[in-house]
Amino acid sequence: MKKEGKSVKKKRKPTSITQMAGEYLVASELCKRDYVATTFTANISEFDILVYKNGKTFPVQVKTLTNKSGWQSNIRKWMDIRFKYGKQIPGKLYNIKNPNLVFIFAVLGKGLLQDQFFFLTKKEVQNNVCKSYVKNLKKHHYRRPNKKKSLHCSLTVKELRSISGTRDWDWIGKYMKVNKLVKG
Repeated sequence: MKKEGKSVKKKRKPTSITQMAGEYLVASELCKRDYVATTFTANISEFDILVYKNGKTFPVQVKTLTNKSGWQSNIRKWMDIRFKYGKQIPGKLYNIKNPNLVFIFAVLGKGLLQDQFFFLTKKEVQNNVCKSYVKNLKKHHYRRPNKKKSLHCSLTVKELRSISGTRDWDWIGKYMKVNKLVKG
């Protein structure tokens, strides 16, 4: 954007506003499907929404994206990485707490009814982010191309779409039945 011959950067929304928008959007979608969904204003590190139906509850982690670049993380949250002779050596995946935790990735659209949602478990997130990271390391002979010590990892919207497949909001009910959270 230019203003009187000068380049002006477009202001970005604060991250917390974007996160809140995604959490409220997911909670709203759950409520439309007869779930009670409660968001929290305090930062609870493991989940963002507590969902209730038929006397059972389960937590949901929401990850909100505003563009097509994808979701960002640090690989050391998911797996062991060592540095040796300028190379990154992938180790084992960590045993994560609550591997069946539901992750809902909300991609905020620019207009009405343009939002997208992707449904995974925490274990699926771990497996796929590590797979993508190691694939990229191999491609560059185990050296990060720009910042050698970078531990940045991500899942693109395209990857999320592929991993999530045909899952939609009905998957939540199926998940609850499989995990014996509702009578089925």
